[in-house]
Amino acid sequence: MENGALAPTIQSIPMRKVRQLSHHFSRILCRGFARTEDEAVFIESAKALGEVLPWTHGIIKKVKDSKRVDKLNNNVESSEAMPMHFDGMFKFEHVTDPVTGATKRRQAFPRYQFFTCQVTSPNDGFTLWPSSRLLLRHLPHPWTVDQLQTLTWGMDNDGFWDAQIHQLPLLVTHPVTGRPCLRWHQPWDASKTKFSTCVVTIENAADGGARLIPIIDRLLYDYRVCLRLAWEVGDVLVNDNTAMLHTRTAYRNNADRELWRIHCD
Repeated sequence: MENGALAPTIQSIPMRKVRQLSHHFSRILCRGFARTEDEAVFIESAKALGEVLPWTHGIIKKVKDSKRVDKLNNNVESSEAMPMHFDGMFKFEHVTDPVTGATKRRQAFPRYQFFTCQVTSPNDGFTLWPSSRLLLRHLPHPWTVDQLQTLTWGMDNDGFWDAQIHQLPLLVTHPVTGRPCLRWHQPWDASKTKFSTCVVTIENAADGGARLIPIIDRLLYDYRVCLRLAWEVGDVLVNDNTAMLHTRTAYRNNADRELWRIHCD
């Protein structure tokens, strides 16, 4: 900091205000704060943001290259590029119908992602953040939001995730703003990955989505829709996981790039 002043810690970030801002501006980046390398402080800040949602790895997911190259690794823990997606695509919970007693499995996606950057990979390893609001604004003729709201999709995934997921709404309603938001996982084949591949179809489109899928994937990377973020060490970021999708570009195999992520509701 200038004049020898100490940087404020991430504990001074007004997390509830950041949460509210994220609904309308989506990812909120806080730069220049201290104690981002302290796991306990990072977790306490996440609790100020919302209810912390542990997964199988615990509370903090340390996103870095595991150096594994076998099929049961996944692209999250590699230096590969990743498909556009939302977090929670492969996270499930079992719910019981209070009337029938029947149990079914449903996706349990988090409302927010809370990131901090520990190590960068200079000049690569960018994170891309496309906005549903902007994507739907730029839908080409003859596609409309009303049309997309009638569509469902599914995907068949192999490798680490090994999941078959169907009857997913293409658009969902944001719980705060009421805006339509895209729910999507980009098709990903063996030409792009050594790990999990996925085949995606639009289930109630006559052509299985052959016309629409390339349009969605092109718009997701469109500079009018998608922000390209170059991380700096110590960055703290809150992302609205309903309003936004995200991905990562590839980075050098020998880089020690590392992000920490916590899911919150």
